[in-house]
Amino acid sequence: MEKAALPRDGWQAAMLIALAALSGAGVAHLIGVPAASLSGAMVGAGLLILFGGFAARIPTPAVTLLFTFLGVSMGAGVTPDALAKAHTWPLSLALMALGTVAVTLAVYAYLVHAMKWERKAAYFSAIPGALSYVLAIMQDARGDVARVAQSQSLRVFLLIAILPSIVVLIGHGHAAVPPVQGPPTGELTLMFLAGMAGAFIGVRLKLPAGALVGAFLASAALHGADIVHGRPPRWMMEAGFIILGTYIALRFQGIHPREVARNLKASLGAFVVALAVAAATALLASHLLSIPLGQTIIAFAPGGIEAMVMLAFMLDLDPAYVAVHQLGRFMLMLVLVPVMARFVLGRGWRDTR
Repeated sequence: MEKAALPRDGWQAAMLIALAALSGAGVAHLIGVPAASLSGAMVGAGLLILFGGFAARIPTPAVTLLFTFLGVSMGAGVTPDALAKAHTWPLSLALMALGTVAVTLAVYAYLVHAMKWERKAAYFSAIPGALSYVLAIMQDARGDVARVAQSQSLRVFLLIAILPSIVVLIGHGHAAVPPVQGPPTGELTLMFLAGMAGAFIGVRLKLPAGALVGAFLASAALHGADIVHGRPPRWMMEAGFIILGTYIALRFQGIHPREVARNLKASLGAFVVALAVAAATALLASHLLSIPLGQTIIAFAPGGIEAMVMLAFMLDLDPAYVAVHQLGRFMLMLVLVPVMARFVLGRGWRDTR
């Protein structure tokens, strides 16, 4: 008698994905991978989802709660000493903007000329971040949405898996979040109440990653004003990192390994080109402004806001600096994507015929 196959979705599949995430995080901690809980959970869950065909979803309220908690945690890095260095940020933001344009054009050129991709798919795959916005435009323009989604998702996956090790290797950042004494219960309660209020406002204002950014700004205001001190207990933060890693891995649901293999060479090449150009710009900003190189690399990296800010926090780099730059790049993309599309693809780029 044949054994019944495991269901590919439902609560059993969700439990298997959670177990894979926990196992991945555990293995990453054992071998000393930087940002182990986030990157290990993402790799463990991602491999099971991609090659096992399992599917699950995290309910929207739970995602909002997760990002609220992570935002509150990240705000703990915004100290009065960190804010005192903010006078260097305007020039750094200008360099980030130039780097964003350079990354887009370099990856576009690589995909079109080296990999012979169709121009529209190459351009939107080259956009560094703002995936939901890019896919919405692609849907209207009847472009190859699946190819763009895969390319962008693989880039974020590779960034989270590889970037922490690069930052630690060059001598900037720590392999694990340094232990910090937790705040008193009253201050912790105030942090979470402010974080929930900030998350609500961020979602209502439709900010990118609204719950995380809103909670982060609220918590940062309290910490920057020296009203509260410290961050939530370590076990709570590690649990949040594992859930975030799993959430990112869920992007690979419904994608067949053959599809990934078909676009793997182009996606890996695009990742290398994007990271090289972003790193060169980050090196320039670090040299001119005396900012740690690891910090500028993560701030300029072509990844999602949530993931990059969390990496800064986990590596004990300035999360406020990274958050401002990642948010700034997203806002820049809202304006720049259609403008550059007309320049790169021509006036009729929206033509769906």
